[in-house]
Amino acid sequence: MGFLKANFQKEGKGISKDTPEKTGFALFLETLIRELGSLIKLNFLFLLFSIPIITIPASFAALTNVSMKIARQQHVFVFSDFKESFKKNWKQSSLLGIFFLLLFSLVTISLIFYSNALPNNNFLYVPLFICIFINLLLLFSFIYSFPLLTTVKLSLKDTLKNSFLLSIISLKNTLIAIVFTIIIFSVSIFLFPFTIFAILTLSFSLTAFINSFFSWPAIQQYVIKN
Repeated sequence: MGFLKANFQKEGKGISKDTPEKTGFALFLETLIRELGSLIKLNFLFLLFSIPIITIPASFAALTNVSMKIARQQHVFVFSDFKESFKKNWKQSSLLGIFFLLLFSLVTISLIFYSNALPNNNFLYVPLFICIFINLLLLFSFIYSFPLLTTVKLSLKDTLKNSFLLSIISLKNTLIAIVFTIIIFSVSIFLFPFTIFAILTLSFSLTAFINSFFSWPAIQQYVIKN
C-alpha cells in the first residue's frame, strides 16, 4: 500500500466504456440518476439486515461496499454484492463500529457534562472546545473509515489512521460529504413522520453514496495508486 495505507439479482447499469468521461458534480448527478433504482434496493437491504441491531456495523459496511462500487462506476449486483460484503467484513466492521460508538458516546457525554457545568466554572470552556474538536475529528474520520475498510485490505489500525489523514488531505470533499449528510439526516429527523417514505427508500443509501463518491478520489490517489 502507499503512504496512506424489483430484482435484487439484476446487474446495476454501471457505465459504458464508450461514454464520454464526466467529472465532479456532473458525474455525481449522472451516476445518482442512473443508479437510483439500485440505491433504493440498497437502502431496503440495509434496513432489513440491520433489524437485529448488532448487525448494523456489518450492514453499514455492506451498504458502503456497494455504494463504493457505484461511485467507482462499476457494475453491481445489489443483493449478491451486499450479502458477500456483509459476510466478508463482519468482524472488522463490528470492531470499527464499536470503536466509533464508544468514542462518540464518551465525547458526547463529556460535552453534555461540561455544557451543564459552564455557569459555575468558565475554565470548563477549554475541555468543552476540546471535546467539540475531537467529535469533529471523529466525524471526519468516519467519512473515510468504512470506504477504506471495504475497498482496501488494511489492518484496523491503518484504516483508522488513514481515514483521519485522508479527511484532512481532502478537506474540501470531506466537508461536502459532511454537509450533505447533515442536511439529509436533519430533514429526515425534523420532518418525521412526513419523511418516513424517504427514510425507507433512500436516506441511508443516498448518504452512503455521497460519502463514497466524495471519499473515493482521495482513496484512489493516495492509497490505491501508491
